[in-house]
Amino acid sequence: RMMREFTLLFAAAHARVARVLDETGDAASACAGPQTYRELVDMLIGQSSGYDPLMRPTLATTPRGEAAAADRVGVQIRIDAIQKVSTSLKFMELRGEMEVWWNDPRLAFTGTADGGCFDAMVQPVPVSLSGQAPLWLPDVRLTNAVQQIVRTEERMYGVAWTSSGGVILRTSFVTAFDCAFYLARLPFDEHTCAVEVASFVNAAHAVVLDNGGTPEYDRAGDLDTVEFSVDDLNARHDYRSRGRHAAEEPYDFLVIEVKLRRKVNYYLTTTIIPIVALLLVSFSGFFIDRKSAPARVAAAVIPVLSCLTLQNGLYSTVPRISYRSVLTDFCFSTLLFLCLNPIQYAFVSLCMIREDIAKRRLKNLRRLCLEAEENARRHREYEALRRAAQESEIPNFKGSYLGRFHSSRLIFGRAIISRNGLEALMLFSERARAEHSR
Repeated sequence: RMMREFTLLFAAAHARVARVLDETGDAASACAGPQTYRELVDMLIGQSSGYDPLMRPTLATTPRGEAAAADRVGVQIRIDAIQKVSTSLKFMELRGEMEVWWNDPRLAFTGTADGGCFDAMVQPVPVSLSGQAPLWLPDVRLTNAVQQIVRTEERMYGVAWTSSGGVILRTSFVTAFDCAFYLARLPFDEHTCAVEVASFVNAAHAVVLDNGGTPEYDRAGDLDTVEFSVDDLNARHDYRSRGRHAAEEPYDFLVIEVKLRRKVNYYLTTTIIPIVALLLVSFSGFFIDRKSAPARVAAAVIPVLSCLTLQNGLYSTVPRISYRSVLTDFCFSTLLFLCLNPIQYAFVSLCMIREDIAKRRLKNLRRLCLEAEENARRHREYEALRRAAQESEIPNFKGSYLGRFHSSRLIFGRAIISRNGLEALMLFSERARAEHSR
């Protein structure tokens, strides 16, 4: 509210001075007192004015022996853009403006209502960062800034004040602020980054900060970045000491909280959906014939290699955190399942080899059993023929004509003799003739 009043006063004073000058044509006859801004500045904060820039306003105007009250300093921060958010380096870079206003009775002058020439000092007064300021400043700074980008060696602040002693200081900044990111819920994580404002030298008993309401930001320009979206901005007060000693006086901090929410579309399209597709490809390998080794091996190994490539690309973009996160657990569990697929097929291949060995053994065993049965059957027929020969009418037919006739009768007669039995009988006859010839 004070800032808006100052702005209106600046515009009204500028218009009134222009109107008076147009009517009279002479600045000296239109008003009394300083006729230019330079004369007004020399009168208020010049060397001959007695103004001490090292003393704060209430301390300078309070009689000696009395306790000086704290100066109330209003702070309003406008965020124009979030230029960069780095979760690995832990900072958030903002571009914006900061307006600080306070009341200094020593800077009051005669306004136009009382015959003066000005209602407001609308020309900015340059104040150097490195040099001594010509008037008292509350020394309000961005305390958690880790890197401040100053585009010129001499940073210029715009300072103006009204006839009642109200002072406005406006500055722009491009600053990186320290922000602690906790990535346990990545990629569904939310973070709260803070912009802390406090007086560098004046404790809470000397300077009390008063925020000008909710922090402003450019809604039309949209503060969302490529990776994060801004959910909300709010301001709060915090009283804490700067030093290591607990007995040190606390400082009044104005904390502007920026709530960031990560956009998950990038991780959905580049990591989560491709990994789910690889899972389906690997799972489809279970429906391929186990004897089709090239197809089964391709369906088992290619998803593993692709998943490792996706994970390497993912881990190169996220910080090297030592705690678990949703995305890393998902990738690890997926990789574990994909690695179990080739291990399962290796076990299946081992079982198939053992099954083939068992089939060959069973086949050989069946062949041996058939041969044993055939040999046993032949032996039984041989024994039957041998007993039949021994029980024949001719006791000794070795080499005799009757023996040969008997054998021929058995061969060419009507006796039913199998081929194997006939071969056994012929073998027996040949052996008997050989023994008789000896």
